[in-house]
Amino acid sequence: DDVGGPAVVRTEKQLNQKGAGELYLPGIAVRSTRVSYIPTAAVAETVLAGLASGDYIGIYSTRTGLDVTHVGILVRRDDGLFLRHASNRPGAGKVVDTPLLEYLRDKPGIIVFRARRL
Repeated sequence: DDVGGPAVVRTEKQLNQKGAGELYLPGIAVRSTRVSYIPTAAVAETVLAGLASGDYIGIYSTRTGLDVTHVGILVRRDDGLFLRHASNRPGAGKVVDTPLLEYLRDKPGIIVFRARRL
């Protein structure tokens, strides 16, 4: 909520529960959880300014039973914000840095996880 402020959307999800009673991962129990995400349309300058290098970025999923479909680490450089992630695009097959807003163009939103100092 610190990063997204009033743009944050909250929803309840039954993680690991596909439709029709199937499981994504057999042997793993369904878990009810509250998911907070920032819709891509709300990822504006104030949200971007609140992101820090090292933040874990989850790509929010609208699919039943999933919270994210992909993850990466935010990298803030002089030339912008990038998502460092494992790409499965043909010819990539490795860790790449993709401009964050470019990557989010067709995605529903992001979940931001930030490590805390102990």
